[in-house]
Formats: sequence, structure tokens, C-alpha cells
Amino acid sequence: MKKHRILRRARTTLASALATFVAIQLALYAVLSGSGAALRDAEFGGKLDRLRARLEEAPQTPLLLLLGSSRSANGVSPCRMVSATTPDGQKPLVFNFAMTGHGPVQELILLRRLLRRGIRPDYVLVEIHPCLLYQELGGYSEETWIQVDRLERGDLSTLRRYVARPSRWTWNWWRPWFVPAHSQRLSILNRWTPCWLEAGARQSLFDQIDTLGWLSPPFARPTADDRRRWTENARRSYLPAFQRFRVTALADRAIRELLDVCRDEGIVTGLFLMPEGGDFRGWYPPAAHGEVGAYLAALRDEYGASVFDATTWCDDDDFADGHHLLREPAERFSERFGREVVRPWLAVAHGGPLAGVARQPSTTAQPR
Repeated sequence: MKKHRILRRARTTLASALATFVAIQLALYAVLSGSGAALRDAEFGGKLDRLRARLEEAPQTPLLLLLGSSRSANGVSPCRMVSATTPDGQKPLVFNFAMTGHGPVQELILLRRLLRRGIRPDYVLVEIHPCLLYQELGGYSEETWIQVDRLERGDLSTLRRYVARPSRWTWNWWRPWFVPAHSQRLSILNRWTPCWLEAGARQSLFDQIDTLGWLSPPFARPTADDRRRWTENARRSYLPAFQRFRVTALADRAIRELLDVCRDEGIVTGLFLMPEGGDFRGWYPPAAHGEVGAYLAALRDEYGASVFDATTWCDDDDFADGHHLLREPAERFSERFGREVVRPWLAVAHGGPLAGVARQPSTTAQPR
């Protein structure tokens, strides 16, 4: 009899422990997939928190979002921009929501994610990264560096249209959620107890995001050896695009879908190119720059989106690696960007393209 009581008590204890474990996982899933989704992505979470704070301070202010890659995230500081006004005389909130590693596919995913959260910008400036206009399904593309743990469930329906094996991405996204206490442990620790983590596992870089979303470049004056090493790493990273550059159907489809979303939502949209160093520009095939210009001119004509080309605005010494601006050059560039792009564009944004600043190529490129 005593033995049966011990066994029953053991089963009860085990069942309670299992139920508690499952309840904790379900609770974590609910938090991390709902209002606490930003915990999984320190960069997105940091920018989202700051944007919401600015919107709460001035809820009726028009919102201008910058979307783009790390080039824009590091290179455009809204705080440095001159004051601009919309055609009706309002001063908009300019916020940098560019994210590291983002090209057209992830820019589209990010815009849809923000819209799901009820954040609807009045204006959007979208960076066009020329190297990421070349993407091949199953080959060199954003699919190879997208981190599945940074995605939300709502992102999958969009992502599945731009990857070679959609079912694999769906499974890879769901699998960690069986035990989120384990799969999301680094995100949780980074948010609340980063001191428990080794330096390499901390996401402290994103603590440097300022109040308007600018992620200040981590280096002010690299050594010549550092600059050579980083520039060579950049060349290797984009080598497939440099060797086989063309505007491909995958990238074109993502950009057009983003522009369609903006048109459907009534969001005034512009496209811009960030600066590149002379050596970096020299790695493209000779016809690449003309093809990019022709492609953007076609988008401008079809969608009425102004196109701003800042490719040659900065000197070679302004870059850490040929295409990411250093801190002081980024501040100078931001002042000029605000003065020569944002301010005049907003002044006429509802009237169509700004011909005086937009690129004006004479031919039209077809994506392949």
C-alpha cells in the first residue's frame, strides 16, 4: 500500500512538472509571438520601441520612414537633417527603420510587419542596394542570410514567395517554438540579463540606436590595414553580384510588390541609392550602372516614385569598407541628404517625381 502511494505521488509530481514545463513554453510562445515579438530581434525591437515613443509624443505628426540595408542604417541620421515640411506645412517625423542585411525582400517583409502593427507611414524612402538587385532563387539571394529566428509568423506568407524551398522555411520557423525557453534563451538573456552572456553573444551594438533610429557606425577612424581588410571582405561578400550582375526577376518582383503595397495604402514613395566608394563602383561590370539607372527610371515612370542617386556623393576616405560610411562622413551625408533629397521631395511629394533630382537614363532595362 505504501509502495502504491509513493508511485502515485511520483506520477503526480512528474505530471505536475510536465504540465508546468508545457505551460511555461506556451506562455513564452504567447509573449514572444505577440506583443513581445521584438524580443527575438534586438535591432527591430530597439527601433520599434523608439518609433513608438516618438509617435506617442506627437501622434498627429506625419511619418516618414526610411527603409533599407545597413548602408542606410549606419549612414542616415534623421537628427542631422534640416527641418522639412510637407505640402500642407506640417513638419514630419523622419525615422530611420533601415535594418542590417536587408534587401528588397526583407524591406517588403518589414513594411508589411509594421503595417500589421498599425504603424502606417505617410511617406517612405526605400533604399535600392544595387548589389541586391541581382538575386537568384536557390543561389545568391537574401535567402542565404535571412535569420529565421528574426522572423514572425506573419512574415512567412510573404517570404514563402521568395525562397526556393518554402516548406523548409515554415518547418525551420516552427521547430524552435516547441521549446522556446531553449531556442530563444539568448534573446531573453540579452534583453534582461546581458551580463550573464559572453561578450560575443551580446547584442549591445543595437543599444547605440538613437531616438530616431540611426545606428551610429561603430568606427570613426579605422586604420589603413583595417580599411583594406574590410573592403576586401565586402568585395568577397558581393562577388556573385559583381561577376554576374543584372536586375533579376526575384528582386524586381519584391520591389514592385513593395511599391504596390505603398500605392494601395496611399503611402507616398521615393527610391534612393546610398553612396559607394570608387573602388567598390569599379567592381561592377561596365554596363551595370546604366542598367540600374534604366531600371529605376522605369519604376519611376510606372509608379510615380521619385528616384534619388547619391552614389557619388562621398569620397573614398569616407567609407570603412567601400560602401559603409564612417561616423563623421555619415553625419555630413545626412545633412546633405536632408537638404537635397528629403526637404525638396516633401515639398512636392504629392505632385509626382522630382525631375531635377531624379536619375534620367535614356534606356529601359528588363529584369531577367
